[in-house]
Amino acid sequence: MMCKYFLDTNAYSLFFQKPKTNQYNNLLKKIHEKGQILFSISEITSLEIHSVLGKWRRGVQAQRQSYERNISITGGTVRCSNIWVTRCVKRLKPRVYRDMKKMVSDIEAKKGSIQADVISLNASSIEIGTNLLIRYAHRYNFGSHDALIIGSFIDARINEGKNIIIVTSDKGMKAVLKDESLPYFDPK
Repeated sequence: MMCKYFLDTNAYSLFFQKPKTNQYNNLLKKIHEKGQILFSISEITSLEIHSVLGKWRRGVQAQRQSYERNISITGGTVRCSNIWVTRCVKRLKPRVYRDMKKMVSDIEAKKGSIQADVISLNASSIEIGTNLLIRYAHRYNFGSHDALIIGSFIDARINEGKNIIIVTSDKGMKAVLKDESLPYFDPK
């Protein structure tokens, strides 16, 4: 039986990034079969991808921020007052943004060679996610969106069979998945 892959938002966003990265290539090797790219995503990931694309459309201004911290060195601590620079990310051109939105629409409508099954959030996936959040939010950088994605993933495994693997590079999500003995693939 062929494995199914369930992508988190960061993994899904790899399809829209230019230039393509090694992460994208590693993901493609796993989910490409017979000329098609097939995977599942949570409804929350379907929602979040629009936030990601919107951020890319707006771009990011270069910023300089003071970075005043105490750092440890041999024999004690010293005050560091360096400047932290956030690099500028150019705004997406309107045409590129429109094309990316169309690509999302086509993927989720299963038109073309890249197709996603969008798994609806339901009471079960929300309950599972809530329980995970209660158990792990104090130990890991694990928020409500992450909990809903993993809740949807677990619910899909219960309803569709155990042969589903989640794709994520998120450290907090990987820690929870490991603690829960759930399979994951990190394309990094």
